[in-house]
Amino acid sequence: MIETLMNAMNATGSEWVLWLLFALSAVSLGIVIERAFFLRRRRVDIDILSKQVGALLDGGKPSQALEICRASPSMEARVGARVLENLHRTPEGLEDLYKATVERERLDYERYIGFLATVGSNAPFVGLFGTVLGIVGAFAQLSTNGGGAGRGTVIMGSISEALVATAVGLLVAIPAVVAFNGFQKRIDRSVGGAEVIFRELLARARQS
Repeated sequence: MIETLMNAMNATGSEWVLWLLFALSAVSLGIVIERAFFLRRRRVDIDILSKQVGALLDGGKPSQALEICRASPSMEARVGARVLENLHRTPEGLEDLYKATVERERLDYERYIGFLATVGSNAPFVGLFGTVLGIVGAFAQLSTNGGGAGRGTVIMGSISEALVATAVGLLVAIPAVVAFNGFQKRIDRSVGGAEVIFRELLARARQS
């Protein structure tokens, strides 16, 4: 059985692992670009939004405050719109509504980024697997070539080629991890901004 496994590893080699890593890298890059544009379109200055909504509410213009929130696709504005649409509810009801809205928005914001985390944590191991396959193939090639002056050159060349898979795995993993962490911080910031808007509107609802 071991000999069969060895023959299978020698036959496949490590080249397919490199192609797999390149494919993972391409998919990761596509996700990074798509999520970057997604989050850019939903960027909002929470201070400006809060001041605008507060000024309109103080001026007795809740409908205009609602229109401002509806005009923005950001999580913060959508939370504000949902609260303004349901100010007749109890504070407990508004709290539940806020949590449901944030969770729904978070699902949209976090779409696909789990793939980046998976690639970041597993790509080095995929590369290491390719290196192991390459080294196994190198020793198999050495055993068939036998001795000779070029024996060291053959094995060193094969091993150096095999180590490329580990390097590529790291090159794929590091940007994926950096992008995932960056997106996660951006999402957490949006959630924090949404809570600021909600707390301000809740305080106004309790005073009215």
